[in-house]
Amino acid sequence: MFSDPNVKVREGAVKSLIAVAQYYPKGLKNAVTHKDFWSTLIFNSQINDDLITNIDYGICKEEKDEGKNLRLETFNLLQILLKKFHIENHFFEDLMGASIHRFSMNIII
Repeated sequence: MFSDPNVKVREGAVKSLIAVAQYYPKGLKNAVTHKDFWSTLIFNSQINDDLITNIDYGICKEEKDEGKNLRLETFNLLQILLKKFHIENHFFEDLMGASIHRFSMNIII
């Protein structure tokens, strides 16, 4: 479910992991040690251009980002995991790269 093509399914999976991480962190102890777990988190925390659509109303245009809630929930999960678990350096560097990418996309020039 964590790497499902449907964004809503992935968002639900991340919300479930947030609940587990908050109230029963020992349940995630095995998952936290796998690199696939972290690479999926990094993938879900990055901006995906395929999930951004432009809606033209004629008078104005709106940009809709279907992946925004998934990214926010993923960052919430990452915040909890950083508090509860010891994370190896290379995972942390990848997560910081994803965070910097996220912030750089939101800078207004």
